[in-house]
Amino acid sequence: MPALGTSWTRDGSSLRGAELAVLRELGCAHLRVVLDLGSIDWRDRLGRARADAAALQTRLELEMIEGPPDGWQQLATGLGNDRGDIARVLVFGRHTYDTPGESLAAARGALRSGDGLAIGGGIRENFAELNRAERTTDCLDVVGFPICPQVHASDEATILETLSV
Repeated sequence: MPALGTSWTRDGSSLRGAELAVLRELGCAHLRVVLDLGSIDWRDRLGRARADAAALQTRLELEMIEGPPDGWQQLATGLGNDRGDIARVLVFGRHTYDTPGESLAAARGALRSGDGLAIGGGIRENFAELNRAERTTDCLDVVGFPICPQVHASDEATILETLSV
């Protein structure tokens, strides 16, 4: 079974006591947060997500949507030098569901610091689109893609079987 994480709240509100207790008991491998570098509140959301990940005793997986030209440098500054709480950064384009090469290069240039931070990407839409992509994934430290076990069948055995993907 692969290490499983969970997604942070869509509205950006901090997790509450009962939510934290249940998620802490699950022992999630990471807390995934979607941050849009083009939004005005991404820094506040990052701070709240970091606090929630610390409360869950887990690390953050950042799904980043590119923003202004200096957005990746802003993220590097926002993360600071202590990035031990960041599991990985997944880079995605603003107007695409995949990882544009120029966005990946910009993110790598801003975020590389020798600390082993995994920088990757992939597809945000569905696994089939990753298979159809003409780009290579060789340049990614990690490949991210969503799975939805109910696409082809919805019985419990099939859904559980899909987790091994």
